[in-house]
Amino acid sequence: MTGSLQIKNNKYYAVLNIKGNKKKAAQVLERLLEEYEGRNHNYADLLLADYLTDWLERTRHTIEPSTYRGYSGNLRNHILPYFKQRRIKLNELRPYHLEDFYAHLMSEKALSSQTVRHNHRLLSKALNDALRHDIIPSNPTQRVVLPKVKKFVGSFLNPEQLQQLIALFEDTEIKDAVAFIATYGMRRSEALGLCWDKVDFNNNQFIIARAMIQNGEHGYYLKDCTKNESSYRTLPMTKDIRQMLLMLKEKQEQNRQFFGNTYVNTDFVFTWPDGNPITPNYVTRIFHNVVVESELPPVRLHDLRHSTASNLLEHGFSVVEVQHWLGHSQASTTLNFYSHIDATSKTHIKNA
Repeated sequence: MTGSLQIKNNKYYAVLNIKGNKKKAAQVLERLLEEYEGRNHNYADLLLADYLTDWLERTRHTIEPSTYRGYSGNLRNHILPYFKQRRIKLNELRPYHLEDFYAHLMSEKALSSQTVRHNHRLLSKALNDALRHDIIPSNPTQRVVLPKVKKFVGSFLNPEQLQQLIALFEDTEIKDAVAFIATYGMRRSEALGLCWDKVDFNNNQFIIARAMIQNGEHGYYLKDCTKNESSYRTLPMTKDIRQMLLMLKEKQEQNRQFFGNTYVNTDFVFTWPDGNPITPNYVTRIFHNVVVESELPPVRLHDLRHSTASNLLEHGFSVVEVQHWLGHSQASTTLNFYSHIDATSKTHIKNA
């Protein structure tokens, strides 16, 4: 059997050349028509909301747990309620439907343009899969006009304010984690994922090789940083951090003896007295509660990265040095995000 593509009156035809008699050709034609019509009939009345629900479950085991939770939350809270109510079919979805949805999120839900773009990326991925499986002829997300994102400029603390901040956590279980994050501008996942096997007291350095990712309210999993060249990095211990880590290690040994067989040997640096690791969401929650009650500027935990970078740049560290310190993949990220530094400070930045 051979085939060819032919055009007549600006219409394309797929022609199969079948060896045999008319009856055999008719049977093949009937089978192809049934297959084609059946496939398209299955999706003709499929609602977008139903497709997305099924797509999420089919995709679940191909994405990170944290990504799944993000997708699930956006679908459950924003996308599915909107499109279920309007009963828009998958093959009838058009760009104006999506633009109306994004306008709804911003006006009725008061969501940021950045959050709208998160929803857009989810829809784009789901519809790309539908396109790849020949369920839809094109992806309408590719023709949507998205709302502009306002450039975020984070708050930052100067060195004196950072010391005041660290002192606020003196009587909390997260005081050492906050000091560590503030000193290195560390991502919370990187700091809390640090284990003793990556701490080298002989050479006064430690390696960021894993990140602790929150998984549900109390759960977590470790993500390997070695696949990301910029995130996997070796950093020197400052005098204060070395002293802090030595005291932490000694304290954990004391706790191990006190708790005996009930002690949880996780090897994490930042733990509860019983050895269980301190998780990212807990640190963020306690950090916020303490800061809002203080007289310091209203900074987020992630803004400590902002503060560290600003202070390093103002003290003459090169952009490349700060880039490595923070684990940015590109120097442009370091420059763009911290562009608020005043002109006099910029003159001290080395263009290394």
